[in-house]
Amino acid sequence: MFRPDKYPGLDDYYEQKHRAVLVERGEVPPLLRLRGHNPNETLVYDPRYEPYFRRMDLLQFVLNFKGTPPWLNATALTALTDRWRPETHSFHLPLGEMSITLEGIAMITGLPIEGRALTGKVRAAGWRQRVAALVGVEPEPWTDETRKDPRPSSVLFSWIQRHFHRCPKDASPLVVERFARAYLWNLLTQVVFLDGTRDTASWMFLDPLRDWDVKWSWGSVALAFLYRQLDGACMRSKPTSCLGGFVWALQVWMWERIPVGRNFSLAPEEPWKYPFDGDEERYPTIAHTWANVQWTSIAAMGRYKAYISELDMLTYEQVNWRPYTVLRQFPLNNMCLCDQHLWRVRCAMICFYAVEWHLPHRVSKQFGVQQRTPPDYVETSVKLHKQNTVPSKPLVD
Repeated sequence: MFRPDKYPGLDDYYEQKHRAVLVERGEVPPLLRLRGHNPNETLVYDPRYEPYFRRMDLLQFVLNFKGTPPWLNATALTALTDRWRPETHSFHLPLGEMSITLEGIAMITGLPIEGRALTGKVRAAGWRQRVAALVGVEPEPWTDETRKDPRPSSVLFSWIQRHFHRCPKDASPLVVERFARAYLWNLLTQVVFLDGTRDTASWMFLDPLRDWDVKWSWGSVALAFLYRQLDGACMRSKPTSCLGGFVWALQVWMWERIPVGRNFSLAPEEPWKYPFDGDEERYPTIAHTWANVQWTSIAAMGRYKAYISELDMLTYEQVNWRPYTVLRQFPLNNMCLCDQHLWRVRCAMICFYAVEWHLPHRVSKQFGVQQRTPPDYVETSVKLHKQNTVPSKPLVD
């Protein structure tokens, strides 16, 4: 029977639904389905897009994540997600708290942290016309009068694939720009901002690509969206429950830091295809270390029980606390360290409707600093976590 006084500091709202309650009862919760990049819906990359990506400081992200992702260990990520607490935005482990922070996002993805928060209108009215203004093609209107449009402000990835698979060789500069915008929209929504639908790209992530020279804080945006997905996933226990967001980055972080479910990292099947010629925006990020990993065929349920036992016994000495730059066999992308002055900032991260707190002071050990106990309390707000937009629903301040 649930006892709200059993674990002081944990919120009753989360504790009653949390997957960890099932584990505590001796039950095995269903494995989470990972929402990740589908290589079958990838657009053909064109070097003519690069000037636009450079202007938005996203070239390094595109080059590192446009390919096929490594084999992701859904069972290990499920076991780790079962340790996530929305109250603290961290994984609760025997040795203390750990979390993927802005440092991890920067080193793994190369996404910029310095920049504007991603905010704006998400009203659905006129969204098809706005898509047409940015990519030159207007999505078809919903014509079935017998039922409501299940995707009121999104397009199918197959629609993007159909219209923007390959940029024509004789395309004008305007057409090339539109194809570049569609390519980036497709990649961002397939890799970073995947939600439960898996097959659609929301128009609201296209609108920020209107002006290539606006500097958005894509790193904090990605982390806010991932936190929000973890907040929801740790309270889902249906067989169809899933984990969205930047799971590729979360998996690399887990492989880097925690020796649970860590796959053997093999030499990449193909070497880094861009020369190390001084153009550091073309250099790899930490993710390249795990571009090729060995997969396992052991039954998922058996692995889940093993993983939760290993997490229960995890010690301080087993965790990799070393800086990301140690023992790398290749030079890192310049964007990995560009915004390191912001890695330990305590702030709210904003991704449209998702407002999530970055609390690095709770995981000071990850920065080589002595952990203060107890850490300063910051209210992460159940009310904020409940703000879960239907894209057609207007948001209020």
